[in-house]
Amino acid sequence: MPNRVVVKFRRLPAGVTAGVAAAQFSQLPDELGGFLSRYGVVSFRKVFSDISDHATVRYSSLLKKDIAVPDLYGWSVLETPPSVDVLQFSESLKSESLVEYAGPDYLSTLFETTPNDPDFTQQWHHKNTGQTGGASGADIKATFAWDRTTGSAPVKIAILDTGVSKTHPDLVANRIAGYDYIDNDADPDDTEGHGTHVAGIVAAAGNNATATTGIMWQASLMPVRVCGGAGCPNSAIASGLQYAADNGAKVINLSLGGATDDPILSNAVAYAVGLGVLVVAAAGNDGVETLFYPAAYPSVIAVCATDHNDQLASFSNRGNWITICAPGKDILSTSMAGSTVSMSGTSMACPMVVGAAGLIYSRAPSAAAASVRSLLTSGADSINAQNPTMVGKLGAGRLNVLKAAAIVPDVLGFSVLPNDPYVQNGYAVTAFSVQISSDFAPPQVRVFLADQFDRELGVGNTVTFNVAGQVNVAGSVQIGSLSLNYPMASQVKLRIALDDTVFVTTKTLVTWGFREFDVLPAGGAAAVWNGVFDPAQGGKATLRVTLRNPGHVKIQVFTTEGTLVKTLADEDVAGGIRTWEWSGRNERGESLASGLYLIRIRAPGINETKKTILVN
Repeated sequence: MPNRVVVKFRRLPAGVTAGVAAAQFSQLPDELGGFLSRYGVVSFRKVFSDISDHATVRYSSLLKKDIAVPDLYGWSVLETPPSVDVLQFSESLKSESLVEYAGPDYLSTLFETTPNDPDFTQQWHHKNTGQTGGASGADIKATFAWDRTTGSAPVKIAILDTGVSKTHPDLVANRIAGYDYIDNDADPDDTEGHGTHVAGIVAAAGNNATATTGIMWQASLMPVRVCGGAGCPNSAIASGLQYAADNGAKVINLSLGGATDDPILSNAVAYAVGLGVLVVAAAGNDGVETLFYPAAYPSVIAVCATDHNDQLASFSNRGNWITICAPGKDILSTSMAGSTVSMSGTSMACPMVVGAAGLIYSRAPSAAAASVRSLLTSGADSINAQNPTMVGKLGAGRLNVLKAAAIVPDVLGFSVLPNDPYVQNGYAVTAFSVQISSDFAPPQVRVFLADQFDRELGVGNTVTFNVAGQVNVAGSVQIGSLSLNYPMASQVKLRIALDDTVFVTTKTLVTWGFREFDVLPAGGAAAVWNGVFDPAQGGKATLRVTLRNPGHVKIQVFTTEGTLVKTLADEDVAGGIRTWEWSGRNERGESLASGLYLIRIRAPGINETKKTILVN
C-alpha cells in the first residue's frame, strides 16, 4: 500500500489508543510521540486491539493445557507523507532501538479470474453427473453428506474478504454482524463481489427455492472486510484474523494471499490458531509451485483448485506445501447483484473446504481444529490417476465432504466367554457379541484372528455377517494349532473389520497372551514372548519360565552358529512364574545385528531352545 508502513515496536506504552493523528502526537508518551514527529509520520494506528486474558484462559480450559499466542500489542501502521518511498522509510526505521520490525504494508491479491456466463445454473461441484461436460463423480459428494447434516446456525464461519452482501436473498438468513477494516466501521457490506461469491459457496441457504445452495445450508457467516478496490492490506487481514478469533469463529476463510512471508500476517495467523480456530487459505492462481502466504504457513490449510474432470486447474498453484484440493473452476455462487454468477480460482476452492469443516463442526461442536483438519485430509479422494505429473503436489487429494463429515463405523460394546487372559492351541471362544454403529449402509462384518503384529492368522473361524443399523453381532471362534508359528505368535488377537461401503475400519476386540500348553508339564514350561522385536521401537524379547518347584535357571542367547552372545540368567529361583528380558545387546552392551537368535533355557524339567528374531 502506498504511504503506509507496518511497524512492530519493542516498547509501546500501555494505554495507547487505536489511532492518533499527527496533531495529537504531543499527547503521547515522549519516546513514542517524539519518534513519530521526528520521522514526519502523518498518523499512527495500532493494528490489534488490546488482548485480554479471557480468551487464552478460556481456550486453555477447553484444551486442558496452556496455550501460547504471539504478543500482538506492538504492531502498528504508520501513514507517511505522499512523497515518501516506503521501502527506504522502512529501512531507516530498522535502525531505531524502539523498532523490532519495519516493512511495507504488503498487498495480498484476490484469487479469481474473469467471471463467465452469468446464466450458468448448474453447481457441478456438489454432484457431478457430467452436466458440464466433465467426468461423472468428480465432485465433493455434498448431496450424500446432506443426508447426515446440512449445517448448524451456531457454527461461526468468518469470511475475510471484500465483505458480504447484506441484501442477497440467499445469504441474509445466515449473515451475522462483522467488521470493516478498510473503512473502519461496522458495515462490512461487499464492494467488489468476491466476498459474496465466496460466502455463497460456504453457506448460501439451501432448500429455500432461491438461487444456489451452499455446502452448509445453515451457518453464521461473519463478514470481515479486509479488501477494497486497491487490494487487501496485510494489516487489515491481520486485524480481521484477530477479530474473527476473538468473536468465536470456528473457521476462517482466506481466499487471498501474496508471495511475501509478512511477519504481521504470520503473527495474526498464529494468534487465531492458538485460540483454536481452523484457518483455511487459497493457494494462489499463478500456476506455479512458489509459496503463497498465508496458505503456505504449516498451521494453515492450503487449498488448490481442480476442474470438473478432477484435474488440477491450469491456473492453480501446486506443490509439496499444499494440504488439499477442491473444485475451483466454473463455480456458480451468489453475486453482489443479488443473483448468481460463475467464477474460477483457488478463491472458490478454499470455501469448499471451509464449508466441509463447518459440517464437521455441526456434528461435533467441540472438535479440536487439528481433528477437523485430520478428517478433511484423511477423507480426501486421490486424484493422482487424473494428474500423473502432479503426484506429491496436490496434498491429500480432492475434498470429499461425505467422508469428512461422516462418522466411521465403530464398536460400541463387546463381550466374550470365557474371558481368560491367555489362550493356547485348541482354545475355544464359546461366545462373543459386538454392538456396532454405522452412519451409512448396513456394514459387512468379518471376525478373524491375528498375531501381535496384526498379521492375520490362518486358523480359527473367519465369518462374514450382514447387519443392519446398530445391532449385536454374535459368534464363536475355535483356535487351531499355532505351534508352527511359535514364537511368532506371542499374542493372539480377536479382530473385527467393518465395511459400510464408505469406510473400512478394523479394530481389536480382545488381546490374549499365547502359550502352547493348557496343562503345565512335569517340572515346568518355558516360552518366549515378543518373538520378533525392534529395540529402536522399545521392543524386547521376554523369556517366561514357570516352575512347579524351586530350582536353578540358566538362560543363554546364541547366534545360529552357536556363539554365546548373552547370559540372561544363571541363578536359583523359587517355584512359580519368572520373566527375563533381552534387548538385543551382547555382554558388552553393544547392539547386535538383525537376524535369528537361539535362546537356550535350562531348569528343572526344562531343557529347550527357543527362537527369536531381532530387527534393528
